Amino acid sequence: MKVCPFCAEELADDVVDCTQCGRDTTVEPEWTRTPQPAVTPSAEQIVRTSAAQSSAGETGERAGMNGLALASFLAALGAGIFGTAATFPTELGVLVHAAVVGLGLAGMWQTRSRPAAGSGYGFAVAAVVLGTIGLIGYGQALIR
Repeated sequence: MKVCPFCAEELADDVVDCTQCGRDTTVEPEWTRTPQPAVTPSAEQIVRTSAAQSSAGETGERAGMNGLALASFLAALGAGIFGTAATFPTELGVLVHAAVVGLGLAGMWQTRSRPAAGSGYGFAVAAVVLGTIGLIGYGQALIR
């Protein structure tokens, strides 16, 4: 018995063409002619290589918390606290909350599009939600 090198069908020793795939079993497959690596990399080498590749992909920014996402969240908190403690004029309130939404969206985009920019997607989403709620509140005041 022999095995077809292409489809692994068991064949009689005298069969030249495979009964399953129809290929010539005397021809060596292309993939067996390509040189194989002499040594398989160790797990440590794989980890080191992937760490080097990920740090090479960073654009000088440190991985960690995305500053823009955190700033947008803090701005949303500040606008909410100061907006309730000291009454903003309606136009200023709309402007501040619109800026918070813009910062939050920029933080979301930056965090999602460049993983090296760090984490903080949740902070950016919270800022967009809080800013939108503020816009709705001040927008109702503008309508009245």
